[in-house]
Amino acid sequence: MYIKRILKLFITFIETLLVLFYIFLEELIWERVVKPFNKLIDRYIGRKIKNIVDNLPPYLSLILFITLLFIAELAGLLSAPLTLVVGIFMGIVLYIIKIVVASIAFWVFKRTRNEILTIKWFNVVYNKTVDIYNWIKTTSIYINVKSKIEYIKKRLSSNSRLKKIYVRLKTVFK
Repeated sequence: MYIKRILKLFITFIETLLVLFYIFLEELIWERVVKPFNKLIDRYIGRKIKNIVDNLPPYLSLILFITLLFIAELAGLLSAPLTLVVGIFMGIVLYIIKIVVASIAFWVFKRTRNEILTIKWFNVVYNKTVDIYNWIKTTSIYINVKSKIEYIKKRLSSNSRLKKIYVRLKTVFK
């Protein structure tokens, strides 16, 4: 009986940590860094490169997307140990590389999405991933944590001293 309760508490704790991590990534990294970077990529990449990417066959588009995503994730995974072994500067540089490569990967996916989704097995994997994403956003833990974050944001914006700190942090990550 106690073991079940402890196990349930442990699972809830892990789930909460994962949701917090997901919200952190979504709020801070994706909204503040990747989306603006994607706009820059779209604006400054030449027409030739856009035409090449747009005219790739579906499997080549998928290979390009997966390769870029793999490189980005590898850079992200290596950034933490590199920070511990070499120093924080190198870890940050590698994580910035991860963000840049991931942005390019998702730019490629956005441009070639319809072609890539014609590959049946990838379409199934993609739809399952979207289903999991949507399920996470409906869990009570996600909803509670998200509402608490929104409450904290409102409190920060209403308190003048805290608002100044919040605005400074927000500008750093823009």
